[in-house]
Amino acid sequence: MDKDQLAKTIGENIIHYRKAAQMTQGKLAQQLQISTAFLCRLERGEKIPSVLTLLLAAQALHVSTDALLYRGGQSPHTSNILAMLQGQSEISVKRIEQIIRVLLQEYP
Repeated sequence: MDKDQLAKTIGENIIHYRKAAQMTQGKLAQQLQISTAFLCRLERGEKIPSVLTLLLAAQALHVSTDALLYRGGQSPHTSNILAMLQGQSEISVKRIEQIIRVLLQEYP
């Protein structure tokens, strides 16, 4: 993947996850501490975000940075779950895992 393809992929993914989160460009730009015009350029694939902006975007959209970097990666739901688990204690993650197992057995 070259630089132009990467910029296009990141832009498409930002649009996808921003819309999935029902977030406006203005609100996302504010959270990323960038202008709406610059966010538009990112979404069009004209610019590649800095590492910090990419990380802030992933956090704001509740997805992993991988979800923004690659095509056809994790579903938004899987990425959302992983993002929500970040920063949780090991005990909490184990309990959540148990709950998920019960839910999967109950609702296959």
